Amino acid sequence: MRTASAKELLQGINALLNANALYAILIQMGLAEDVEYRSSTGSGEIKSYTRLTEAGLSYGKNKESGFSASTTMVFYESAFLALYAAACQEASGHALSLMPALRIDEVTKHSAVAELVETPNPASPTKKRSRSQQIPDPTALFVGWSYRIERHHWGTLGVTMRTFVKQKKPYTAWALDTPPIYGFEQGYIFYSADGTRYLQIASVNSEDFEVHTGLGGDDRRGYKVSEEELVKWLEFGESPPEDRRLFKGEGKAGAMAWLIASPGQDQPTE
Repeated sequence: MRTASAKELLQGINALLNANALYAILIQMGLAEDVEYRSSTGSGEIKSYTRLTEAGLSYGKNKESGFSASTTMVFYESAFLALYAAACQEASGHALSLMPALRIDEVTKHSAVAELVETPNPASPTKKRSRSQQIPDPTALFVGWSYRIERHHWGTLGVTMRTFVKQKKPYTAWALDTPPIYGFEQGYIFYSADGTRYLQIASVNSEDFEVHTGLGGDDRRGYKVSEEELVKWLEFGESPPEDRRLFKGEGKAGAMAWLIASPGQDQPTE
C-alpha cells in the first residue's frame, strides 16, 4: 500500500490540522507514542521521536531512518481519511467535554449538534434514508447514566458512524437516529456507574427481553422488560415493578433461567 508523510497527506485534503497537532491527538488516542533515545553522535544527548503504537500500525508504519535509532511515521494513503476523521472526532470530543453534558432527549435542542441528510444506500436506491442527528462526542450523551455505556455499547443504543454530505462532499461522523434504533442482543452486560451491580440480557424474545441483575454470587434476579423499560433502567437505574419479576425456571434463557432467585430468597437490591 502506498504510504506518505502526515504533512503530505494533510496538505492533500486541505486539512485543518497540521502534522504536529495530528501527532498530539494520536498520542491521546493511544495510536502513537513519544520515545526517547540517546544520540548516536556520542554526545550523550537524549532525543525523542514519535512512533505508531501497535494499535496505530493499522494506519501506517514506522519507517527506519537508517542513520539513527529513531523512526519516522508514514501513513497508508487508503486509510488516512478514516484516521483524520477519528482524530477530528477526538478533538471535538475533548472540546465538548468542557461543555455541559448532553442527554439524548436534548440532542435536537443543542446548538453543537448539526442535522444533515445521509447519503442514500446504493443497495436500496428506492428506500428513503432516515434523518440522523450528528453527534460531536457520543460519550457526552451518556454522562450521568446509572449504568456505564462503554464505546462498544454505542451501536446498541443507536449511535453509529454514518456518511453525511455537506457542500456536496461526503464525510463520516457519529450519528444518532431520531428516534434511536436500538440493537440489544443476548449476552450483553452493563455495569452500574459505581461498579456494584450488573445487568445482563439473558434472552431476547419477540416482544421483550429477559434481563438478569444482581450484586454477584447468588443475588441474581430476573425481569421481563420491554426495550423502552430496559433503556430507562440503564439511564435512571430504576428496576422494573415486581409484577415483571421472573423466578427460578420461569424465564426463556435456558440454563440461566435456573440461576435466578426463587421466591423468598431475595437479598437487598441496594
